[in-house]
Amino acid sequence: MADNYTMRSAMGARAAQIDEGLRAHMNKVYGTMSVGMLITALAAWAIAGLAVTTDP
Repeated sequence: MADNYTMRSAMGARAAQIDEGLRAHMNKVYGTMSVGMLITALAAWAIAGLAVTTDP
């Protein structure tokens, strides 16, 4: 007769490994997106600053 409890714990360990990998991947994605947003904000700020002139 199969021991269902050991099968569940083995599946839980595998799911935990997948969750750790997914979490690491998403942290990398969000980190990259944050850097991209920062670069975009700095570029927009610089372009907006260039558009302002002091000549009447």
